[in-house]
Amino acid sequence: MGILALALGGMAATPGASLSPFCDEVEGWNQKMQDQTMTVWDHGAPNSGLHAVKAGGTVEAPPAAVWAVIMDMNHYDHIFPFMEKPKVVGSEEGGKRLFLYSQLAAPLVAKRDYTLDVHIQYAPDEDGEYRLSFAQGNDYPAAPPPEPGIVRVTDVQGFWEVKPWGLGFSHVVYCVRADPGGKLPSFFVNAAQVDAMPKIFAALRKASGAASK
Repeated sequence: MGILALALGGMAATPGASLSPFCDEVEGWNQKMQDQTMTVWDHGAPNSGLHAVKAGGTVEAPPAAVWAVIMDMNHYDHIFPFMEKPKVVGSEEGGKRLFLYSQLAAPLVAKRDYTLDVHIQYAPDEDGEYRLSFAQGNDYPAAPPPEPGIVRVTDVQGFWEVKPWGLGFSHVVYCVRADPGGKLPSFFVNAAQVDAMPKIFAALRKASGAASK
């Protein structure tokens, strides 16, 4: 636990990460779960019942392979539970800024959709580490407009970070803080985010292992 906690804490605050201020908080994280490969924390956002949720864990694949999966955004439905129709709808700054549209079809609630404004901050840097941050980008001109019956998510932020972690391994941190709208109870949203993290990492490990072969 100590190794994972140190790794997560050391990666929590990164210069230029203004797209995800809740996720970049250094203090105030509460451990929610842990196994041999990952740890999940949450952090209460000021003046809101919604929490940022962060997971850090190891992946048996080199950083370049893990990053290739993270950058394959048109196939995020293979990684994220309940995601449908992911599609990169725009690119700027030589591919360092992407706009990703997707829908979420979770059970028992109305379908949601949003466009993310994704900034590639380094890929990789001099230490072989990768990072991107994202925030809502619904106003992007090429983003699909709202659809009747689908709740538009207007408050979302987070990041991915990947770093070398021994020969053939990576350490990955993923954080997200989102308000899904529609007056869903905050405790329901927070619990769902925590519950999703092991599933996301399991899918990431499977896809990264395939990408490294």
